[in-house]
Amino acid sequence: MSDITEEENVLVLTFANWDEAVTVDNQVLVEFYAPWCNHCQALAPEYAKAATALKDEGSAIKLGMVDVTVNQKLAIKFGVTKGYPTLKFFDKSNLKEYNGVRKSPDIVSWLKKNTGEPCKVVASKDEVDAEVVEAHFTVLGAFADRSSDAAKQYTDAASKLDGVVFLVTDNAELMAEYGLVDGAVVAVRDFADEEARVVMDAEKSSEAIATFIAANRLPLSSSSVTRPHP
Repeated sequence: MSDITEEENVLVLTFANWDEAVTVDNQVLVEFYAPWCNHCQALAPEYAKAATALKDEGSAIKLGMVDVTVNQKLAIKFGVTKGYPTLKFFDKSNLKEYNGVRKSPDIVSWLKKNTGEPCKVVASKDEVDAEVVEAHFTVLGAFADRSSDAAKQYTDAASKLDGVVFLVTDNAELMAEYGLVDGAVVAVRDFADEEARVVMDAEKSSEAIATFIAANRLPLSSSSVTRPHP
């Protein structure tokens, strides 16, 4: 894809370069948009942030966009005649409709869950902090053995919950930094005047993890999220 133009890490797709960019070997989320569409304009910065986040992680998943006003043949080919933006995920030989939340963390989360990557492996506090800065809320699971029953329950919860960044580690130093023992789960967030870390006390079943997240993922008030000063 070296010759395909990118805008903020999003592939600019046309009828001419489509067959090169979207193949049975690639995974590409494609936004069919119209420049005059207000919803498309609102999605643009979130879409670019998602593309950049995936690129920074070294993910093979790409994000692309098709301007339907100049690529009508492509739009018609995939049944996009109204309702912009329309997002379709070309997962190698499979085509899936994207109907998730149109925010960067949700887009990234949905793509990972639909490609078998529900959890991101981390090994340092800096990596955790970077995720919290971006999403304001994340969950960190500490599992020495990713094949353990507890780890499988954690992964199952991650595969079912969109819009939540699930991190996992087996790094002893990182576990010590957060005071975690093997099998522990902690919510890490940057809500002003609220606990930055909340350790899960309940049994680590998939359902219990989902309940724990629901109870802790939102600030008590909309003004509680700590944001950088301009």
